Amino acid sequence: MDTRIDVRGADRVVYDLRGLTVGTKAMQVNIESRLAAKVAAEARRRAPVRTGRLRSGITVGAVGGKAVVRSVVPGRPYNVFQEEGTSRNRARRFMAGAVEALSDREAERIAQQAVDGSLRAAGF
Repeated sequence: MDTRIDVRGADRVVYDLRGLTVGTKAMQVNIESRLAAKVAAEARRRAPVRTGRLRSGITVGAVGGKAVVRSVVPGRPYNVFQEEGTSRNRARRFMAGAVEALSDREAERIAQQAVDGSLRAAGF
């Protein structure tokens, strides 16, 4: 009995799998970036405004390949005092509140959109 397996096209499968791995990383970055942008927008909306410096200091950046939302007011720890409060002022949790406001359903929707976009781009 002679059993043969046709493996023509195996190189294409390996190529596609490698592309899928690269695409998965790109998709993860896309999801993280979109979620960070959503949180940053909500944090800006929630931030207390006196001069606008605190609100304008809320940005999306990257640290170690991960998307992060930052609140930086150059030269002053004002953002920390607002977020955490002081002995004289109550905490105004604009950053934590922004994260909490992002519903699981909305996060899932953003992730699904990124997955769908990556699959379309890969030709699936």
